[in-house]
Amino acid sequence: MDKPLLEATGFRKAFDGVPALRDGQFTLQPGSVHALCGGNGAGKSTFLKILMGIHRRDGGTLLRDGKAVTFASPSEALANGISIIEQELSPVPAMTVAENIYLGREPVGAFGRIRFKEMNEKA
Repeated sequence: MDKPLLEATGFRKAFDGVPALRDGQFTLQPGSVHALCGGNGAGKSTFLKILMGIHRRDGGTLLRDGKAVTFASPSEALANGISIIEQELSPVPAMTVAENIYLGREPVGAFGRIRFKEMNEKA
């Protein structure tokens, strides 16, 4: 079996002393696709926000290609090939679904212009 691309173990996060996530675990193998499912309050969004560097975890380990990492921001996670699509189709309501999917990594052409047709087709 291949070495995991991404492995999270023991993720913990609390807000004002109230646990939002306890012992979050996730392993991503090459060529696999995953969806996180669960009821409201299960910790899905908190887990993903930790992965993306939006929230700092209170505990646990994140390995990227076998090396321990911590992402301090979404741009740092994106630069390391980590991206998520949240359950909300439009986290930024003024943008289209395609724009939200490609947020921060839009395909660009000449003079830095976003290639909207390509982005929409790929989305």
